[in-house]
Amino acid sequence: MKKYITTFAFFISLLVVANAQKKSESMSAEDRASKVTEKLVEPLKLTDKQKADIYSINLKSLKEAEGIEAQMNVLKEKKKKIVDGTNTKIKEVLTPEQAKKLDQLMEKRDEKKQGKAAAPKTASPY
Repeated sequence: MKKYITTFAFFISLLVVANAQKKSESMSAEDRASKVTEKLVEPLKLTDKQKADIYSINLKSLKEAEGIEAQMNVLKEKKKKIVDGTNTKIKEVLTPEQAKKLDQLMEKRDEKKQGKAAAPKTASPY
Protein backbone atom coordinates (compact mmCIF):
# COMPACT_ATOMS: atom_id res chain seq x y z
CA MET A 1 0.00 0.00 0.00
CA LYS A 2 2.82 2.37 0.89
CA LYS A 3 4.45 1.72 -2.47
CA TYR A 4 1.16 2.52 -4.21
CA ILE A 5 0.78 5.79 -2.33
CA THR A 6 4.36 6.77 -3.06
CA THR A 7 3.95 6.02 -6.76
CA PHE A 8 0.67 7.90 -6.85
CA ALA A 9 2.22 10.92 -5.13
CA PHE A 10 5.13 10.87 -7.56
CA PHE A 11 2.82 10.96 -10.57
CA ILE A 12 0.75 13.70 -9.00
CA SER A 13 3.86 15.79 -8.43
CA LEU A 14 4.96 15.31 -12.03
CA LEU A 15 1.54 16.35 -13.28
CA VAL A 16 1.59 19.42 -11.11
CA VAL A 17 4.99 20.37 -12.47
CA ALA A 18 3.89 19.81 -16.06
CA ASN A 19 0.48 21.46 -15.86
CA ALA A 20 1.22 24.35 -13.55
CA GLN A 21 4.69 25.29 -14.66
CA LYS A 22 3.80 28.85 -15.59
CA LYS A 23 1.80 29.39 -12.42
CA SER A 24 4.41 27.84 -10.23
CA GLU A 25 7.47 29.63 -11.57
CA SER A 26 7.05 32.16 -8.79
CA MET A 27 6.60 29.44 -6.15
CA SER A 28 9.56 27.69 -4.60
CA ALA A 29 9.97 23.95 -4.87
CA GLU A 30 9.22 23.73 -1.17
CA ASP A 31 5.93 25.60 -1.59
CA ARG A 32 4.90 23.45 -4.54
CA ALA A 33 5.82 20.22 -2.72
CA SER A 34 3.78 21.36 0.26
CA LYS A 35 0.80 22.24 -1.92
CA VAL A 36 0.87 18.91 -3.76
CA THR A 37 1.26 16.99 -0.51
CA GLU A 38 -1.60 18.86 1.16
CA LYS A 39 -3.92 17.89 -1.69
CA LEU A 40 -3.28 14.22 -0.82
CA VAL A 41 -3.68 14.44 2.96
CA GLU A 42 -7.46 14.33 3.21
CA PRO A 43 -8.42 12.04 0.32
CA LEU A 44 -5.79 9.47 1.30
CA LYS A 45 -6.12 10.08 5.05
CA LEU A 46 -2.37 10.31 5.45
CA THR A 47 -0.66 10.01 8.80
CA ASP A 48 1.83 12.69 9.81
CA LYS A 49 4.70 10.35 8.95
CA GLN A 50 3.23 9.56 5.52
CA LYS A 51 2.69 13.27 4.91
CA ALA A 52 6.31 14.02 5.79
CA ASP A 53 7.59 11.16 3.63
CA ILE A 54 5.45 12.18 0.66
CA TYR A 55 6.51 15.81 1.07
CA SER A 56 10.16 14.70 0.91
CA ILE A 57 9.48 12.62 -2.21
CA ASN A 58 7.64 15.49 -3.88
CA LEU A 59 10.34 17.98 -2.98
CA LYS A 60 13.10 15.77 -4.37
CA SER A 61 11.15 15.20 -7.60
CA LEU A 62 10.39 18.88 -8.05
CA LYS A 63 14.00 19.88 -7.51
CA GLU A 64 15.14 17.25 -10.02
CA ALA A 65 12.56 18.51 -12.51
CA GLU A 66 13.78 22.09 -12.02
CA GLY A 67 17.33 20.98 -12.76
CA ILE A 68 16.24 19.20 -15.91
CA GLU A 69 14.22 22.24 -17.00
CA ALA A 70 17.28 24.46 -16.57
CA GLN A 71 19.39 22.04 -18.62
CA MET A 72 16.74 21.95 -21.33
CA ASN A 73 16.70 25.74 -21.55
CA VAL A 74 20.47 25.81 -21.99
CA LEU A 75 20.30 23.14 -24.69
CA LYS A 76 17.46 24.93 -26.51
CA GLU A 77 19.54 28.10 -26.59
CA LYS A 78 22.58 26.22 -27.93
CA LYS A 79 20.42 24.57 -30.60
CA LYS A 80 18.99 27.95 -31.61
CA LYS A 81 22.49 29.36 -32.07
CA ILE A 82 23.48 26.38 -34.23
CA VAL A 83 20.35 26.68 -36.38
CA ASP A 84 20.78 30.45 -36.76
CA GLY A 85 24.42 29.99 -37.75
CA THR A 86 23.48 27.30 -40.25
CA ASN A 87 20.81 29.50 -41.80
CA THR A 88 23.25 32.40 -42.10
CA LYS A 89 25.82 30.20 -43.85
CA ILE A 90 23.19 28.80 -46.22
CA LYS A 91 22.00 32.31 -47.13
CA GLU A 92 25.57 33.28 -48.01
CA VAL A 93 25.50 30.61 -50.72
CA LEU A 94 22.09 31.65 -52.10
CA THR A 95 21.15 34.47 -54.43
CA PRO A 96 19.04 37.26 -52.91
CA GLU A 97 15.91 35.80 -54.53
CA GLN A 98 16.66 32.34 -53.18
CA ALA A 99 17.35 33.76 -49.73
CA LYS A 100 14.00 35.54 -49.81
CA LYS A 101 12.27 32.30 -50.83
CA LEU A 102 14.07 30.45 -48.03
CA ASP A 103 12.82 33.06 -45.54
CA GLN A 104 9.27 32.49 -46.80
CA LEU A 105 9.63 28.72 -46.47
CA MET A 106 10.97 29.07 -42.94
CA GLU A 107 8.15 31.45 -42.04
CA LYS A 108 5.56 28.93 -43.27
CA ARG A 109 7.28 26.20 -41.28
CA ASP A 110 7.22 28.35 -38.15
CA GLU A 111 3.52 29.13 -38.63
CA LYS A 112 2.82 25.43 -39.02
CA LYS A 113 4.74 24.67 -35.82
CA GLN A 114 2.83 27.35 -33.93
CA GLY A 115 -0.45 25.91 -35.18
CA LYS A 116 0.48 22.51 -33.80
CA ALA A 117 1.51 24.03 -30.48
CA ALA A 118 -1.77 25.94 -30.23
CA ALA A 119 -3.85 22.82 -30.91
CA PRO A 120 -5.71 21.56 -27.85
CA LYS A 121 -3.88 18.85 -26.02
CA THR A 122 -5.58 15.74 -24.81
CA ALA A 123 -6.00 15.40 -21.09
CA SER A 124 -3.60 13.16 -19.27
CA PRO A 125 -5.15 9.99 -17.88
CA TYR A 126 -3.52 10.73 -14.48
